[in-house]
Amino acid sequence: MSAAMSTGRWWLRGCLAWAGMLAAAVNAMPAPISDAPPGQVELKIPSEGAALNAFMYTAAGAGPHPLLVLLHGFPGNERNLDLAQAARQAGWDALYFDYRGSWGSGGRFSFAHALADVSQVLNYMRAPAQRQRFDLDTSRIVLLGHSMGGGLALVTAERDPDVRCTAALAAWNIGGEPADWRRHPQRRRD
Repeated sequence: MSAAMSTGRWWLRGCLAWAGMLAAAVNAMPAPISDAPPGQVELKIPSEGAALNAFMYTAAGAGPHPLLVLLHGFPGNERNLDLAQAARQAGWDALYFDYRGSWGSGGRFSFAHALADVSQVLNYMRAPAQRQRFDLDTSRIVLLGHSMGGGLALVTAERDPDVRCTAALAAWNIGGEPADWRRHPQRRRD
């Protein structure tokens, strides 16, 4: 077995262990198997005049289900859908979306827009129509972000007291980096 494969397996095991700990942290029990099968639904979520491409992995069983919202990094290709699948298997609904101006979502990309999009998505999912449609427990919303998304998750959670739990994987402090460059110009990578 190559070192890369071994590292990948350990990373996957770590992610799965993390997903299990996250579920326990917010008292989520796996949903009982019932007539409600797991699924996937494509969504267009409005955000300040733009439509955000999104999809929701829905958990099996009767709800209400807690919600994991995944926030991707600076428009790259990592979606962390392995964590969405693990969350769904633990009885959670998992939502993935693309910020304005990224990956086919309408509008223009900016860091400010990405932060506003997170709030718009949370408001959309908390609306009565979506709570009912997906049988969501909106008192148990978790944000999980990677890189830029990790920074967005932390800022949003600080501003939104109804976010139950937040996790950041390799978070990028978008606002702190320019300030650091001004103090230490040799760290800037052009």
